[in-house]
Amino acid sequence: MMQSSVRWIVTGIAAACAVLPSGLSAQAGYDVTEAPTPDDSARRVVNKLYLDLSGILRPGHKGQPDNPLWPQHLSRRTEALLNRLEAREGSRVFDYDWLCQCTKDEKFRVPVRIMVEDSTDKKARLRVGMRFPGGDVRHVTLTMVYEDGWKIDDIRNERVRDFRTEIDHAITRLSR
Repeated sequence: MMQSSVRWIVTGIAAACAVLPSGLSAQAGYDVTEAPTPDDSARRVVNKLYLDLSGILRPGHKGQPDNPLWPQHLSRRTEALLNRLEAREGSRVFDYDWLCQCTKDEKFRVPVRIMVEDSTDKKARLRVGMRFPGGDVRHVTLTMVYEDGWKIDDIRNERVRDFRTEIDHAITRLSR
């Protein structure tokens, strides 16, 4: 048990170093002159979004922030679809966070496990595993597209429900 905890701590420190500003990353031994591969850069963006969602990067860390970064990292088409929904609804219709598949009161452990399933220069698919207290593990698959940086185009949960499809269904329900 102790060895597993140490491994998670070491992995978390390494993950945090990967998202530090360039000067600090270089001091931490990361060669910033080396161009990252598409899957490395997509993985770094996803890691940063989960670190932010955990609240660990925020001053006075007290769990999930009220304004997580990830909605600002949606692809143009997904952002447009979400904006259509919010224009009709006035606020978010989902009562949980799609990125962690959890409510604000649930705390997942960082680091999360990120596995690149497929990637090109313009698109990547990453599978993310999150551990929660009590041993619960949840997974999502993120489809990322490169639009002036890596952006989330879709999120698929374990029940094979897609974020974009759910937004579209919500718009349709509100249109009736």
